[in-house]
Amino acid sequence: LCALHRPDLAFAWRAPWLSALAIEAARRAGARKVVLYNNDDPFGPDAGTRLWRAWRRGIPAADLVLAYRRSNLAELRAAGARACALWR
Repeated sequence: LCALHRPDLAFAWRAPWLSALAIEAARRAGARKVVLYNNDDPFGPDAGTRLWRAWRRGIPAADLVLAYRRSNLAELRAAGARACALWR
C-alpha cells in the first residue's frame, strides 16, 4: 500500500507485531514518515513477551512513537526513539 499510495504518514495503531524491517520497508516503499502508537504498555508486566520485545526493536526505526502513559516517554527514549510524545 505504501508503494501504491506513497503516503506522507504511515500510522501503525496497535500493531505490536510490526518489526523494524517492516517499518524500513514501508519507508523504502514510499511512506515519508512512520508513526507507532499502542495504548498497551510495552514496558509493563508483559514486557518480556516475544511480541513486546519485537515491537521495542522497531522503536528506533520509527520517526515518532506516541505513548499513552507519561512514564513510557523516558522508556521510549531509552529504547532509541527518535522522537516521542504523549497521545491519549
